[in-house]
Amino acid sequence: MPFLSVVTRCYKRPKMFLRNVGSLALQTDQDYEQILTEDIEGRGIGWANRVLSTVEPTGVYVMVLDDDDMLIDNQAIEKMKGATVDRPAIVIFKANHKELGVLPSKAVWNKRPISGQIGSISFISRRDIWEQNIKAFGADAGGDYTYLQSVWQDKPSVVWLDEVLAGVQRISRGQPEL
Repeated sequence: MPFLSVVTRCYKRPKMFLRNVGSLALQTDQDYEQILTEDIEGRGIGWANRVLSTVEPTGVYVMVLDDDDMLIDNQAIEKMKGATVDRPAIVIFKANHKELGVLPSKAVWNKRPISGQIGSISFISRRDIWEQNIKAFGADAGGDYTYLQSVWQDKPSVVWLDEVLAGVQRISRGQPEL
């Protein structure tokens, strides 16, 4: 069983996908599996969010790292693993969202997640928490935030890892590469 299941939703962005896969290949800790879902028809973010509930991760923790995202720290998985010694439900870390800057911002750090201040590339969830709450991801357009809101209702154990580990290659808003 791998430490991390990395779920990658793909849509006609082969160059970004190759950088995504490359960022995983460069990790100092290779204890992960990558699970791909592909939207070949352009059904959009609603479909992409709903399809997450059909994924069957085997890792101890699960992360959504879309094809237009990447790990920007070669020790990201190693650092995530180090943050899970006490088996927290969620590990939240920082991600560079290009136009939006580094999120979650200092204003909301160590506080309940706020919509627009956190993205799916800013956290990992323990698999049992993922399985209990993943349907919330596809419940509305809020996706990642709606998922975290669902998890937060149970007052989960959370580790805040104050490092920028991931980033968005470009804000694609679900559009294919040109």
